[in-house]
Amino acid sequence: MRKGNENKILLTGDDKILGVSLGADYCAEHEWGIKGLQQAFGFGDPEKFGLARRKITRMSPLLRWANFKTKVYRDGKNKSVGCSGFWVKGWDGGDDTPTGLEEFFGGSLWTGWSERDFGVFSYDAAEAAKLRELYDSMLELDVAIWLGGGGVFQNAGLSIAIASRLSPKVVSTWESADGAYHQLKKDVEASGIEERLTKAGRQCYALSPKRQTDGSIIFWLNPQEQDRYETCWATMQDLEDWIVGTGKIIRQQPKRKTK
Repeated sequence: MRKGNENKILLTGDDKILGVSLGADYCAEHEWGIKGLQQAFGFGDPEKFGLARRKITRMSPLLRWANFKTKVYRDGKNKSVGCSGFWVKGWDGGDDTPTGLEEFFGGSLWTGWSERDFGVFSYDAAEAAKLRELYDSMLELDVAIWLGGGGVFQNAGLSIAIASRLSPKVVSTWESADGAYHQLKKDVEASGIEERLTKAGRQCYALSPKRQTDGSIIFWLNPQEQDRYETCWATMQDLEDWIVGTGKIIRQQPKRKTK
């Protein structure tokens, strides 16, 4: 589990808790996705769209509510304070009380997550009460979990929200986005480009498609053998050129210095 930055408690229009954004950091633990959490809480089915894809369907036995003491740095010294919140303890078991938390900086809320676990804690009594309401909603399976933000140059932060309090606009946006991405994947598969790249020996760490406003598809390419190939946004034609050894993906060799 790695600490998330720019975290915050999310509220509805009438100041009830909607959920919490756990934030993110530029670290591997926040780049690996959340497959472990999807398996533990029974969500993330790629054949489902909208809220149905994000709403949990079972409770992980590793989810815990915790009340404990921790240290915070205030007024030039470390102080012991009461802290409350919920977390998924690691696969290897361990204590029911979280340990090894970083000191709180810049606020009372601490959040952290990885592919297989998360934690949300506060030493502010009002915030802790809101977190308890969110935790109780998890026990009732009335919670959605998803990665927000995202993009190539911005890490996606984990979000947890009470499903029954999500606005219809948010749910509708998810439905549309999931449907569009499902069609995008079908179009990429129909093009056969991934299969042709594999046959040509063009291996990559990432080949992520994106639909342009004109309907065309571009790809964020992170190739292997980066001494030979460029990381870049590539069109379908750029990938075709790469297959035959031409085009912008081929890294240009630096010119040798002449005496």
